[in-house]
Amino acid sequence: MVWAALLLIAVNLATYVAYGHDKAQSQSGGWRIRESTLLGLAFLGGSPAAKLAQRNFRHKTRKQPFAGSLNAIVFLHCAIALALVAHVLAGGEFPQIHWSDFDASRETTRPIPKRFGPGS
Repeated sequence: MVWAALLLIAVNLATYVAYGHDKAQSQSGGWRIRESTLLGLAFLGGSPAAKLAQRNFRHKTRKQPFAGSLNAIVFLHCAIALALVAHVLAGGEFPQIHWSDFDASRETTRPIPKRFGPGS
C-alpha cells in the first residue's frame, strides 16, 4: 500500500511539472509536450495534479477535445474511487495487490484442450 501511495505521489508530481513545463514552452515558443503524453500522465493517476496545474497555470482550459478528455479521465477516477469506497463501506475488503501477482517468470502449465491441440 505504501508503494502505491508513493507511486501515485510521483505520478502527480511528474504530471504537475509536465504541465508547468508545457505552459512555459508555449509562452516561449519552445518544444511542447504532446497532448497524448499529458493525458497519459493524468490517466496513470495524475488527474488531481493535471486539474490543479490546469487551473494554476491557466493552461489548456478551453482547448477541445483536450479539456473534455481530461474531464472524462477525472470522472473515471472519481467513479473508481467511489466504487472502492462503497465496496469497503459495504463490508468488503480493500483489494490487496501483491507484486507476485505480476511475476511474469511464473510458469503456469495448464493442459491444452484437445480441440485446440495440434492437428485440430
